[in-house]
Amino acid sequence: MQPRIALAALFLVVTASRPSEACKTPHATPFQMFDEAAHVAIGTVASLPPPRPGGRAGAGDATLAVARTLKGPAGKELTIRISDTSCGVELRPAERLLVFTTADGWPAGAYQGVVRDVARWEKALDAWSAAGTDAAARAAVLVDAIASGDDKLAVEAAAHLVDEPALIAAIDPAGRKRLGAATVGTSDWSFGWLLVRLHDPRAARVVPPWAGLAKGIAAVTAFEGVSDTAALAGAIERGPAASRFAAFDRCERVRGLRLARFSRYVQDLDTPKTPAAWSVLATACRRGTPVR
Repeated sequence: MQPRIALAALFLVVTASRPSEACKTPHATPFQMFDEAAHVAIGTVASLPPPRPGGRAGAGDATLAVARTLKGPAGKELTIRISDTSCGVELRPAERLLVFTTADGWPAGAYQGVVRDVARWEKALDAWSAAGTDAAARAAVLVDAIASGDDKLAVEAAAHLVDEPALIAAIDPAGRKRLGAATVGTSDWSFGWLLVRLHDPRAARVVPPWAGLAKGIAAVTAFEGVSDTAALAGAIERGPAASRFAAFDRCERVRGLRLARFSRYVQDLDTPKTPAAWSVLATACRRGTPVR
C-alpha cells in the first residue's frame, strides 16, 4: 500500500479548486453524509439555475437525472437547491455525480453534498447501506475500505471509524489483524489515531512524533476489562493524563456511544487540561451524556 495523505490534506485537495473554499462546513465523510442525508442518488446534471450577471453560477434549483437511488424515494429526477453563499455547490452541465441532499433538497454535509469520483464510492456505499444499523456489519465495511488499497477510500473510512466507539468495539479479531496489516508503509495520521483507540502497539510508529501522549494512551490496557462506568469515571478524574484518556475511551466503547469526538480532542492531547475539563469528561462517562 502506498503512503496515504493526511485527512486534512485530502480535505484541502478536495475543496481548494472550488469557489466555496471559504466555506466553514465541518468535514464529514461520505459514510456520515449517507447516514445524515434523506436522499442519496447517482445521476447526471440535467438543469441548472440561470447564471448571475457576469456568468457566475446563480442560486436556485438544479435537477439531477437519476440513474440510481441509493437512499430515499426512487424517482427519475432529484432536485438540488443551490445557494449563492460560500457553501453553495458548483455543478457543471451533464456531469455525473453522487449527490447527498436533505429532505428539502439542500446539499447535505461536507463536499457541499457532492462527490465526483462516483466509481470509488458507489460500491462502498452500497455495502454501507446493506449493513443497516448492525454495528459489526458496519465495522466490517469500514475495515474493508481501510484495507482496500485505495488511499482516499481508506483515509475517509479511518476518519469515520475513529469517531465511532460502538463500531470500534464491534471489530472482530480478524478485522483488528487486517487493520494492523494495513499500516505497513503508511504515515497517515487519522489511521494512527485509530490504532491508538485499538491500543495497537503499532500506533507508536504511525502517530506524529509530537503526539507523545497519544502513544501513552495506546499503551494503557488496564481498563480493557473494566465495564463499570462509575469506576471508569473515577479514573478519568484522577491519575496520569494517558490513563484518564484511556479510561474515557473505554467508557465510550462500554456505552457504545460517542461522548466526544476523538478526532477533535486528540488534537489537544498534549495541552494540559484543568480539573474542570476532566470533570466534564468524567460526568459524560458517568451519565452517558455526550459533551456539548
